[in-house]
Order: sequence, then structure tokens, then C-alpha cells
Amino acid sequence: ALAAGALTAAGFEVFSEQQILRLDNETRVVEYNNTELGSTVVDDFWAKIDYVYSPLDGWNLIKYVYLGCFNVHFTIAPEESWTEKILSADEDSEDCVGLCNGTQAYFRAPSCRCAVNDTEIPIYERDECSSVTWDVFREYDYRSQMSQTAYDVARRFLYQLVTVRVPGLDPLMRNYIHAINVFENRPMWTYDARLERTVFNAVWDFRKSRLTALSWYPDTDAELYFTVVNYNTSIGTLVVEQVHTLIPPADVASQALVTSTMSVDGMGTIDILYGTYYSVVPAYVEESQFVVHAIMAIDIDRRKVLHSLTLPITLMNMQINALYHQLYGVGMDLLGQLQYYELCNATNVTEEVGNVVRQTAEVVCGARILGELPSEMNHMYLQSASIDHQFNFAWFTYKETPTGRPLILEFHQSQGEYIRWREDSLALEAGFTSLVQTAPRIIFVLYPPALESAIFNTAGTKIFLTFSSPTLQGAIPQDADGDEIPDFWREEDRILRAPCETFLDQFTMALIPGSMCQWSSDSAMFIEITRDATILPGDLVRLRSNRIYAGRLSPSGIAQFSQPSTDFKPVLVPEVILWPTADISGYALIDSCTALTLDGTGSRDYGYRGPFEWGIVRSDPVTSEPHMRQIEQILRDEKLADRYLNPHIITVPKYQLLENHTYYFSLQVTSLWNDTYIDTDEHAVTVSPLPVPPITIFGPSERVQDINEDLTITALILREGCLEELPGFRIPVTNYEWTGCLQADTVQLGASVTGCTAWETALLQAGERVTGKNARTLNIMGFTLRPNSSYAFTVRASLLASDGTGVVLSNLATVFVNT
Repeated sequence: ALAAGALTAAGFEVFSEQQILRLDNETRVVEYNNTELGSTVVDDFWAKIDYVYSPLDGWNLIKYVYLGCFNVHFTIAPEESWTEKILSADEDSEDCVGLCNGTQAYFRAPSCRCAVNDTEIPIYERDECSSVTWDVFREYDYRSQMSQTAYDVARRFLYQLVTVRVPGLDPLMRNYIHAINVFENRPMWTYDARLERTVFNAVWDFRKSRLTALSWYPDTDAELYFTVVNYNTSIGTLVVEQVHTLIPPADVASQALVTSTMSVDGMGTIDILYGTYYSVVPAYVEESQFVVHAIMAIDIDRRKVLHSLTLPITLMNMQINALYHQLYGVGMDLLGQLQYYELCNATNVTEEVGNVVRQTAEVVCGARILGELPSEMNHMYLQSASIDHQFNFAWFTYKETPTGRPLILEFHQSQGEYIRWREDSLALEAGFTSLVQTAPRIIFVLYPPALESAIFNTAGTKIFLTFSSPTLQGAIPQDADGDEIPDFWREEDRILRAPCETFLDQFTMALIPGSMCQWSSDSAMFIEITRDATILPGDLVRLRSNRIYAGRLSPSGIAQFSQPSTDFKPVLVPEVILWPTADISGYALIDSCTALTLDGTGSRDYGYRGPFEWGIVRSDPVTSEPHMRQIEQILRDEKLADRYLNPHIITVPKYQLLENHTYYFSLQVTSLWNDTYIDTDEHAVTVSPLPVPPITIFGPSERVQDINEDLTITALILREGCLEELPGFRIPVTNYEWTGCLQADTVQLGASVTGCTAWETALLQAGERVTGKNARTLNIMGFTLRPNSSYAFTVRASLLASDGTGVVLSNLATVFVNT
């Protein structure tokens, strides 16, 4: 049945490694499923998948495997068979591989050599590296060993099983494990290892740092082996141990065809808590033309088949829920119908052998149908599947037609229901796709902190992030004993404030360059964005993949952790969107020798990056059209000169405005959150024919004041403009005089200024609560102003010539205050 409104994979830590088939020649018309030589190339693409937002940005992985240390005889190779570049001190083998661009690479610092014809360059393998050996790397186009991607949860590495042909070596064909740090898009060549055998149906057991698989060796008679490849890094370097155990045909179900060449189908999974490896071998059913599967459950430590049963179905994939120890899979019955099955159940039992008591798993298999799958699922990808152990959800890929696009189906085992993902959840060119649950919550019992919300504040200066659970605030779990499982964290490692690239990924940082992040609690942080930001509502905030963990101490004092979160959320508009208020402050009376500066930074509620549009409305008296166009051009030039193309402050150069004229400038401010929310302010500037010292009151021309708080207003009169040419004003005597009144009592004091002529009675009687009446700064103590009132404060400032002539030049300005 189709699940309606069920919880889907949004927020789960499910990733995909997609084998993307891309055309070498984009002008050629070929099907993506063709096998024509040279028509396609395979890219490895790693990206998170999500029910709502897929496809998401990801990375193309570097497909070079480390072959080992070799003596390379360049001296006897033709000079034209290789090229060389000497690398700098900060360049390494990864840079060398990038330079070689698909050819075989040879690295011995500082030398990087790239093969032009590797068949002409003799190489001889060495067991140990030395100062005379070369590190050799070879590109692979596709993984030729049949296995789903192996993911190391503890190290956060992806392991690919690759086969390459290396000219000049015996044997020519070689098998390797290749490690990739997919969250940093880097190869981890120190973890590459050559495999002794051809392995398949491989699964990574992150509980004990080992690869489990079936295998065979070409020189044998196709006998099937169980292989364990142990990775140990407790001494600081990688030690690899490979153990191969023959699987006796007698230990497998009677109808099974136990040969290695018939078992290569990629299907394998592991119950890491019980230490049980599950895989399949083909089998036959009497009186049927179908080849079906026999399940094998193998005890990894004892390397013994615990249970085997031939099922009347042909399996397409299998997944195990390691918390409930139940094996599931998609299979086709003998009637050709695809069903979803519960295949096996395991229980933990105690065995006593002599004086030894040990725990083992008791496995019972069958084929209980959980639900039918859609009839249009005609073509399944083998073992392209993943599972979430906590929610008991599975995901797998399929096609409706052989040449159609790859699709994802999500199955809820507990309800027997499924959900189809959107058609474009995977790239059209995706061939085989490995689905990986990077945070399975088995050893790491806590779920990665999920982003619950990302929302702008009303001012637009911050983005508030909230998490579903407490985090370690950037502290990283530490491993005390080298087993790759963390044991503690350091409280002093919490990063309470840092550049946002510490916590957010590169795709997000491209939208918010230069931003800072600060934690307000262990489950909430905010981003302080700059005007360089381009992030808008609907854009995604994505967490960096190796920084945000959950951690807690159990009642017994044992530290428990999550995998690092890679969650994301679209940024929402503020909960409260206010109508913007445009405000222009600046000179109201100047002379023609003074540059006019108009300041719009007192505007508010426009969302920090909302558009500002400056204009010239009119002049009084009316001036010529060319003159007005010249001023308009100045305003356009101011916009182009601003790095954000959105100037909050503009300047009209001196000598551009005509004497005995009043100019009316406008500022239109639009809300970032809603482009229909617009406010406009006008500001009048009168140009005097006489010298006038410019005066300004710092801050908005109209402001809101809490009556509980002290009010401070500062003005400044400048010795600038035409008076600079007058004698006696080099060091003038400066005077300030303030008056304050109710806004309703203001009068016109000049062509461009309204203000107060006398103090309002209550303010006059306030005594020492109002200070600085004859200073640059006026101070009014809290509770002096009446609530819900509008006031005006006017400053008259003058400059007295110091040459004894008695010449005084003055100016005035007013600011309005609403309580």
C-alpha cells in the first residue's frame, strides 16, 4: 500500500554514491545504457539524498588508487614516455595526481612524473618504501568488483573495491581497497590496500574495523571463501590482515550452487552487534526454470556458517536491522512478482563448550511477505539499498524501463507501506547507486542533531538556527584507546564563537562570506551576516559534515555520541515583518563650497539588505533640465561606486548645487522580505549665497526613545565650506545652544529647517535632569520625557571670528524624538 503522510527520509543521514555515466562526446546521440567502447565515462558522485530537496549539490570523487611503492626505471624508458614537474614544498601526492589528469602518476617529493605511455616504463614492486622508491597511482574508470559501497562509520571513509590492470606487473590484474574521505572530497591513500583475492558481496563492519566479504582466487577451481580484512590503526599506521576461510558446500543449503563465479551479485549485509555476516549464493528449485537464492548466515569471528536456507525467491537486495536483528529484502517469487520480505530473525543464545561460555547468534530464516511492490518496478538494481535501524525504513533504487531514469522507493517495514520519491531525486545519468546510511545509530546511539529551524531576525542581520537536541557546540569526540570509537569529549573544546566556516559547509559560506557564528545555548546558534551576504529566504543553510555532534553521559558515566550532523534547512522569513521606515539625515543649510552628505542609515525595518533608491524630486525655484539630469547622474554614480550597489550614504560634490536654491532629495526603502512594503522620505537642502558652516546631528533625523533610558543627542558644527577662505576663522570660537519643545510647537526656522524657539515648560523646569544646553551633547535623564509624546530638539551653533571683527557665522539643525 502507498503510505500517505508518513514520515519520510527528510533529515536522515542517507547519502548516495552514484556511478554517473557521462558522454565523452556530447554531440553523439547514444543511450546511457549502451556498451559501445569509448562512448561514455563513469564519474563517482557523492551527495546526500533527501525526499524533499534531492538532488543536492555534491562532489565528484577522485578516482585514483594507490598501487604501492615501486622502483621505477625512468632511465631506460624513452624520454617521450613521461613528463615531469618539480612540486613546491606545500604540494603533495594529491597535487601530483591532479597534474597527471588521468595518466599513471609517480610521486617522490618533490618530483611528480606523469606517464605518457606507461607500457614503456618498467616498474618493480617493493614491500617497503624508501627514499629511492616511487609512490605510484593509477586511475580507474569504474569499480569492477560487485559490491555496494563499504562505509566506515567511525572514520567516515568510503571504501571502494577496484580492479586495475597495471602494465609490466605480474599478475597484470590487481585488486585494491581504495579509501576516500567523501565529506572532504579527498582520497585517503594511506588506507589503500592491495587485496590478496577477488572479493565481492563486501560489507564494512565498523564495530571491529574490518571488511567482510566472499572471495575467490583465479588459480583455484572456483571455490568460495569467506574473507575478513582487518584494519588496525592503533599504533599510528595502518596494519592490514587478510584471512580467507573455505566455505564447505556441505554447510550451505542442499540446492545451493556454491561456486564463486555464480555468487557475484553484490548482496551482503552485516549485523554488527551479533557479528553475523549475511550473503547469498544461487540455488535451484526442482521443476522450475528460475534460479533462486540460498541465504547464508556466517559467524564472523568463528568463520562458521550458522544457518542456510534456499528460498523460493530471487533476491534483488537485502538489508538487516541490527537493532532488531531482522533481515529484509526485495525478491521476485516464482510467479515473477516483486515483494518485500522479512527473510531472517536472529536471537542471542549462550553456548557452553567444555569450560568455555560464549555468546552466539541463532538464526532462523523464512520468507514472510511484508508487502507487494508497485507493478511498474520492472528493473531493480542489485543491492542498491540502505536502512535506518531506528525507524525501520529501507530505501532502494529501480527503473520502470531499461532505458528510463533511476528512481528511489522508500519502504516502511513496520507498516508494510512504501513511498515513491520524486522522479528527479537521482541524476538522469546515474547508473548503479550505492545508498549509504552514514549515521546508523547502533554504536553511536544518539541521532545527529537535526536543524529544526533557520529563520531571519526582523532586522535581517542574523539567522537563528535551532537544533532538535543539545550539541557539543563544535567539540569533537575523542578516541582514548585507538579502537576508532570515541570515548569522551573536552568541555574546553566547545567553540562558542567562531567564523561560520567552522560549522557550515562551503555551499552555505558562498552565500554568507565573512559571517560569524555564536552559540546562545547548546541547541541554538545565530549567524551574524554581513552586507556581502547574498542569502535570501528559501536558500539552504547546510551544516559542515564533521563538526556538529550530540553527546551525553549515561547514568553510569559512559559517554554516548551521535555521528556528525549534515542536516540542512531552508531559511525562513522573519516571524514578524514590519513596514520599513525611510529616514534621511544630513545637512539642511549649506553653501555652494560644501559637499552635501545625506545619510540613510537611520532607516529601519527594511531587512538590512533591502534596496535603497535615492532620487532628486525637484528644486525651488525650478532649475534647468540638464542641471537636474546632472544631479541624477551623480546619484547613479554613487550607486555604482558602492560595493553592494545599494548605498546607504550618498555625497553630492561641492559646487554642484546652485546658490539660492532649495533641493528636495528622496530615499525609497524597500523591505527585503516583501517588495510591496515600501516607504519614502524627503529631505530639503537649501544652498545659501553666503558662507555657512555645515552642522549635523549624529544619528537618525527621527528616533524612538524609551522614557526609562537616558537620551543623548550630539551635534557638530564644522569649519568647512566657503568660510575656509575667510580671515579670522582658522581657529574660531564655537558656541552651541539647545532648545527642546513638543513637535506640535515647532515653527519654520528657515527654508529647510523647522524647530523650537523656546524650551517646553516641563523640560525647562527639569533642572539638572537636562544638561548640556550649551554644549555639543545634550543629555536628558530617564523619566524626564513624557510617554507617548513627540518632541523636537533644535541646536543653534555658531562660529565667532577670532580676529576681533565680531563676524559670526551660524547654522541650526533639528532632531525629532518619539517616546
